[in-house]
Amino acid sequence: MNIEITKYIFNKRLLNYRKDTQTKDKQFMIYKSEKFNCKEIDVVQQQQEKNLKKSDRNYKQYEEKVKKMINQRKVMNEDMQKLKQNCKKYQDLSKINYY
Repeated sequence: MNIEITKYIFNKRLLNYRKDTQTKDKQFMIYKSEKFNCKEIDVVQQQQEKNLKKSDRNYKQYEEKVKKMINQRKVMNEDMQKLKQNCKKYQDLSKINYY
């Protein structure tokens, strides 16, 4: 029973300590922002902006890859057309009789 009471008291003090720490952190942020004449920092907003920039960068890279692939496809199609023409020429040549 004595152990449970001690455990309860310890947990209560720990909870109070955590609450106190959180409020002091907020007070520090407010003090810091007032001291440097700037707004309180919104970490979530900053993280969202970083993610947006990263996704934008990834999108640009993706667009570049797509453009390269389209160009490669055009080149391949041109090569295929040339091959078809050459094959047709050879077929026509093979039909000629040399007798």
